[in-house]
Amino acid sequence: MSLVITLFNFKMIKKNVGINVHTYVVCNLYCFFFYYTISLYLHMYFLYVNKILI
Repeated sequence: MSLVITLFNFKMIKKNVGINVHTYVVCNLYCFFFYYTISLYLHMYFLYVNKILI
């Protein structure tokens, strides 16, 4: 009986870890995309400002 409960718990833990890893990866992708977009905009903005000033 205890073996069945252990297996069930292991399955649940595995499921939760899978969800956590998925969430972590998705968050990292979003953060990377967000950071990349902002840096790109800043780069464009600085180029634009430099053209105006020069």
